[in-house]
Amino acid sequence: MKKLNVIFILLVTCLAFASAVAAKPQPSLSMKIAWVDGEVFEQATKIRLEIYSQISSDKVNINLNLPEGVVLQRGDASSVGKVEKGQPLILEYVVYMEKTAAGRIKAEATIGEANQVFFRAKRFLQINNPSVSSKVGARSLSGPTYKHTERDGVRLREYTLP
Repeated sequence: MKKLNVIFILLVTCLAFASAVAAKPQPSLSMKIAWVDGEVFEQATKIRLEIYSQISSDKVNINLNLPEGVVLQRGDASSVGKVEKGQPLILEYVVYMEKTAAGRIKAEATIGEANQVFFRAKRFLQINNPSVSSKVGARSLSGPTYKHTERDGVRLREYTLP
């Protein structure tokens, strides 16, 4: 009986450990986008795009959409590449960002034809421009203000949003 209990405990421990180390499923197509030299205005700066695939494909469609104020200086905004399973496809772009640039840079990679896409990955790179953030409609971080009033013997706190 004691031997059976030990076997049972070992079996439960092995099953618990096996489920804890089981690999999580990975997306078939994924990507990363980042600034190489940092976000710089009024001069050329690099963007790095890394595409990862769990399958090999000779035709990966890559599109880079730039907002107003961002000009592509090197690289193709729309291109086709080849990706090997487990090996990243790395693309570097050089863009010029004007002083008024704002919004986000959108990168998209697809495997498949235009009318039948099998896998898709999208990523965005935010342009943090403090000189135009108020024009874009950024919310004030000061928070709402309030004042105390009294109506019909009830004390109220009235808030005013910034």
